[in-house]
Amino acid sequence: MKQTLLIELLTEELPPKALEKLSTTFAGEVFAALKEQALLDEDGVCTPYCTPRRLAVSITRVSEQQADRVIERKGPAVAAGLDAAGKPTKALEGFMR
Repeated sequence: MKQTLLIELLTEELPPKALEKLSTTFAGEVFAALKEQALLDEDGVCTPYCTPRRLAVSITRVSEQQADRVIERKGPAVAAGLDAAGKPTKALEGFMR
């Protein structure tokens, strides 16, 4: 199901000359992050809002959850991942975190 997401940040007094740039940058970064995580439809619309004490963004067509996906990551080689007794080495333990 697709929803509209509203994020609002309350701030100290922001400089009036910087408001528009701050709000569009904030909105753009949130929009890009949602798109990168596959939580946004192609036809989603991002609308920034700002006042001297608030930055906000409204984004339409946001998914409630991501679709399932398979991610494959390669770890250390077997020789580097297991010691002579077959126990995990520090390299393998670090990768598994």
